[in-house]
Amino acid sequence: MNIIENIKTQAIENGKQVVFKSRVGQLSYLQLWNKSEQIAQWIKENVSGKNEANPIVIYGHKNPLMLASFLGSTKSGRTYCPVDRCMPIERIEDIIETVENEYVLMTENLVERICKEDSQRVSEVEKVNEYTYKMSNVNFIDVNALLDVVFEEKDDTVLENVSEDSYLKQDGVYYIIFTSGSTGKPKGVQITRSSLENYLDWSTEVGDSIGAKHGKNFLNQAPYSFDLSVMDTYTSLVSGGTLVSVDKELQQDTAALVSYIKENKVNYWVSTPSFAAMCLSEPSYSEEELDSLKFFMFCGETLSKETSEKLMERFPKAKIINTYGPTESTVAVTSIEVTKELLEDEKSIPIGYEKHGTEILILADSTEGQEVKLAKSDEIGELVILGNTLSIGYYKNPVKTAEAFKTIIYKGREVPAYFTGDAGYKNKDGMIFFLGRIDRQVKLHGYRIELGDIESNLTKIKEITQAAVIPKKVDGVIKQLVAFIVSDKLNEDYDSRKYVRNQLQEMIPKYMVPKKIVVLDKMPLTNNGKIDYKRMETLV
Repeated sequence: MNIIENIKTQAIENGKQVVFKSRVGQLSYLQLWNKSEQIAQWIKENVSGKNEANPIVIYGHKNPLMLASFLGSTKSGRTYCPVDRCMPIERIEDIIETVENEYVLMTENLVERICKEDSQRVSEVEKVNEYTYKMSNVNFIDVNALLDVVFEEKDDTVLENVSEDSYLKQDGVYYIIFTSGSTGKPKGVQITRSSLENYLDWSTEVGDSIGAKHGKNFLNQAPYSFDLSVMDTYTSLVSGGTLVSVDKELQQDTAALVSYIKENKVNYWVSTPSFAAMCLSEPSYSEEELDSLKFFMFCGETLSKETSEKLMERFPKAKIINTYGPTESTVAVTSIEVTKELLEDEKSIPIGYEKHGTEILILADSTEGQEVKLAKSDEIGELVILGNTLSIGYYKNPVKTAEAFKTIIYKGREVPAYFTGDAGYKNKDGMIFFLGRIDRQVKLHGYRIELGDIESNLTKIKEITQAAVIPKKVDGVIKQLVAFIVSDKLNEDYDSRKYVRNQLQEMIPKYMVPKKIVVLDKMPLTNNGKIDYKRMETLV
């Protein structure tokens, strides 16, 4: 797989085809190629010295020029770091400070946003030229103005402003995505070009072939600062598809979202399971309205049986693909098609089997310098990933890198491995099941309890669509567990809560049953579309 070569082929052979569309605007493959050539040329001519080796922060939301900026950065041989406008200013400035590059590309006015939140900083801003604002020794480049002022638009020929020798090399870091860290400071996960292209060799064949994906429309729900967006963005790009991108405001109006997806004939739905579960509350979210939808591709969190069953009812002709993978292993490393037979046979939905080039070990124990001890079939352990899509570590963070990325002895040889912090098991057939985060284990009244275990069992109750369990603390000590559930059949009353407790007691020990049950209309979600546990902690 050669990302840049594939995109260039599309620009030559299908230049007028739309590559990206959102409510902000759209780009054709030829426009994407040419604008990225111009951006790459500008970067090579202007971003030099100590900035040359440092990643370039690219800021925006669902703007077509985000893709052009990503590709331009890659063609210039630089790493890019996507930052979404949904992120808090403090987090954005932390990332800019961490990457230490004096240039930030912006498709929306970040400087104006900073000054709006802190009016005292207006005095720091210097307008250098028509497309550059300088603030705190950082040059903020308005990409749209840059292209208008410096370059002429070319829509009749494929530009070659930069040499292929300038392109990012195979072992170069293609992108850095910052994820939350336990210290409160984000960790920058570094993914190389080779890891991304190894991932795409697999992702373009998931569900159906790369040839069948050509010309099809992919939903882009996740912000670019969330690696789930890599699944839809790059799978679509190298397959010759069209990205239909939905902004945050549109995502909050489900009826309007359904209308937009219908209008743009989306074929591949790519999102977190929670986002699809939220959409199920809209009656028009069905095959009757969205007859073009053929595949649901999920990643980022646990897919429940209830959500799967409802999707099968609403979209009987569509296929549901469940995948699993942390950011540190390039989006996803397992997959499985969810069928009615699978739902009947298994207690919970498995994450499937490893992709080619990846092996997932279920570790019972590991001691430095000794062969790792693997868990037996159906025995729970930590998921440890080996393979050709692993990150090279966290950007400028050797301590955190050493904690998660280790060399282990496996089958008599030393191999690099990523310790996920996720709990799971393999059955006798090698099918993998994910049980949640190991660090979501709590101790209550002397018992060790996996919160993900309770959530998994809650969603087995047929009336419950989603569930989240939060510990309630008093003076730092856990006093009880609170379960938040989403259901269109249960109410916030005594009988409903009693029913849920009784059902749970048939599946888990009594000490694990949450003392309080709260019924919600919908689950609070993060900007990435996952359940917002931090926000829910404020509700207990």
